[in-house]
Amino acid sequence: MEFDKKILMNNITYLLKRKNKKIGDLENEIGVSKGYISRINKKNEGVAAGVDIVYKIARALDVSVDVIISVDLQTVDDNEMYLLNLLKLFQKKTESREIFWEKLDMRLVAEMLNGKVTSTIPMLQTHPDDRSERYDDYEYISRKIYVSHFLGDGLTLGDENYSVGPWFTLALDNLNTVYFTDVMKYSFKGEPSEVLEMYIYSGEYYEYYDENGNGSGGYTYKLIPLCCSEKMGDNIDAAMSALYRTVYRHRDDIRIPENLKGILDEFMKSEH
Repeated sequence: MEFDKKILMNNITYLLKRKNKKIGDLENEIGVSKGYISRINKKNEGVAAGVDIVYKIARALDVSVDVIISVDLQTVDDNEMYLLNLLKLFQKKTESREIFWEKLDMRLVAEMLNGKVTSTIPMLQTHPDDRSERYDDYEYISRKIYVSHFLGDGLTLGDENYSVGPWFTLALDNLNTVYFTDVMKYSFKGEPSEVLEMYIYSGEYYEYYDENGNGSGGYTYKLIPLCCSEKMGDNIDAAMSALYRTVYRHRDDIRIPENLKGILDEFMKSEH
C-alpha cells in the first residue's frame, strides 16, 4: 500500500487532538504495541503501515482510509470532511457492488430539454422563454434548462465537439434519490469545461387536518445540493472525479434482485 506517510501521521495527530486523545490511546484501541504508530514515519525502524493497520486507525478516528492517507485534514472543515467520507463510501460500495447506480438515457434528457417529453429530473426547470407561453394548453410541454444550485443556468450537455458523460441516479430508499450529473460550462471566451454535480431529491410524508378534523396526506419533495466539482475545492473535485470514473466503469453491472437471489440460492443448494 503506497501512500505519503507524512500525510497519514499529520492526520493522525490532528484527529487525535480534535478527539482529545493521545497516541497511546489509539495504539491500545487498535491492538498494537506502544510506540508502534510513532515508528511508522521513521525510515529505519522497520515498521510497516499495512492495509489492516491503516484501516483500524481510520476506523478508530471515524474517517475513511482514502481520506486519511491522501487529504491534508488540517485544511478541511467539518462539512468538507463529511462530504469526502460520503463520496469515498459511495466509491467503495460501488466497487464492491453493494450499491448500483442507474444510468440515465441522455437522449431522453435531451428530449426533456427540447420540450419533446415531460421532464422527470428536478434540476431541469422551465426555459425562461417558455414561462408565459400557452398556460391554457394542457398538452403543451415547455422546454427546459439545467439550473445548477452552485453555478446558476447556462450549463449544457455540450455540443458535437465536446459532449458530457452520462448522468446517474442512486436510490437510497423509496423517498431519497441521488443525482450525479456531468454538465458542460463555457467560459466568456467559449472555452468548455466539464462540471460534476451531486444532489439528493428527498421526499417526506406529511399529514394535513382541516378545522373539522378531516385528514389527508401526501408527499412533498425538495432538491438538496450536496457538492460541485467546480465550486468546492481540489479535494472535493478529486473525490467526485474518482467516484464518477468508478460509477462509469460499473455502469453496466447486473443487479440480481433480492427476491430472485433467494430462489437461486435454493436452486444451487439442491445441486449439493
